[in-house]
Amino acid sequence: MIGALIVYTQKGEVLISRFFRSDVRKEAVDAFRVHVIHSRHPVRSPINTLSRVHFFHLTGPEMGGLWVVGVSRMNAHAAMVFEFLRKFRDLMRSFFPLTEEAVKNNFLLIYELLDEIIDFGHPQVTEPSTLKTFLIQTGFKASRDYNFLNRVSSVTSNVTGQVSWRRPGIVYPTNELFIDVIENVHLLMSAQAKNVLSCSVAGRVLMRSRLSGMPECQIGLNDKFMGVVSSPNPARSAAYRHISENAQMFLASSEKGATPSGKRIAVDDVSFHQCVKLSQFEASKTISFIPPDGQFELMRYRVTRNILQPVHILFFPEERAGGSQLELRVVARSRCTSELHTLTRVRVVIPVPPNTAEVRRTCFKGSARYRPEENCIVWK
Repeated sequence: MIGALIVYTQKGEVLISRFFRSDVRKEAVDAFRVHVIHSRHPVRSPINTLSRVHFFHLTGPEMGGLWVVGVSRMNAHAAMVFEFLRKFRDLMRSFFPLTEEAVKNNFLLIYELLDEIIDFGHPQVTEPSTLKTFLIQTGFKASRDYNFLNRVSSVTSNVTGQVSWRRPGIVYPTNELFIDVIENVHLLMSAQAKNVLSCSVAGRVLMRSRLSGMPECQIGLNDKFMGVVSSPNPARSAAYRHISENAQMFLASSEKGATPSGKRIAVDDVSFHQCVKLSQFEASKTISFIPPDGQFELMRYRVTRNILQPVHILFFPEERAGGSQLELRVVARSRCTSELHTLTRVRVVIPVPPNTAEVRRTCFKGSARYRPEENCIVWK
């Protein structure tokens, strides 16, 4: 349950503030600015508690230098709050670029969005295609519209109906459906670059729908797919139905072997968009859904075992000048053999001793930067 939502600039100026419950006071706005944004020490945790008030924030380059903060005095579900903040971020991006100037120019639209997507601290409809049909700032004018009552009734059926994420009557000259599978690989290796300490893959299936009417799409999985999926968690957010954390899917390896040892891959922490019919997925292992109009995220998953490393790291340390200097040679080689599988935004973090005085770096490909506050060299 969210008590307030606040948007700060990088300097701590308040752009948007909306309080949904009376248990959160306006003093919380200044408390977060002083203790978190203007803190002398870097804030590493996305959750901060000040005077028994919990602050959940999103920030970073993808936020355009802004701080989007959810405030709650109760013991709110952290995953639900962060999921709502991400949906609110994506919702603003669907209307305007996420910058400080754009937020100032569209503050009326943002306040109207907050009135629609959250009610007394409880998240409601967050689908852009549904919200765009009845927002005053981008939709119809109610003052001189004779069909206002008819439009209000259609909006109500869209929000409270079975398919709240898609409005009826959509027509395109050609039907198109685009699918992108994006995976982020996190790999931690030992100092000798011989042993893998930890490796995980976080994947997302993104879709862009340009289909007419109310189509029902189906995505079939490999014939060798087999798994056990538990019943969905009844406590779900406004945008996703989460499967139990203990649920696992087992994907059989291909004929060539998906892993060096030919073992099966366990896919953990699977979550679907609310349009997916979970009962049909459990019965036939087919992802059946009525897609929202436009771009959306169909599912997420995470893999932590039996992962084929996409990048091979070679590490050659050498001490010089009696141990006062250390030369590091790092070589990264891609293991992608197909043109369909490409690696983008590769980031190698090389830790250095805390008492490092000077760093000289030479890159044949990409760029490297020394970050003394983190005691590491970041190679991109």
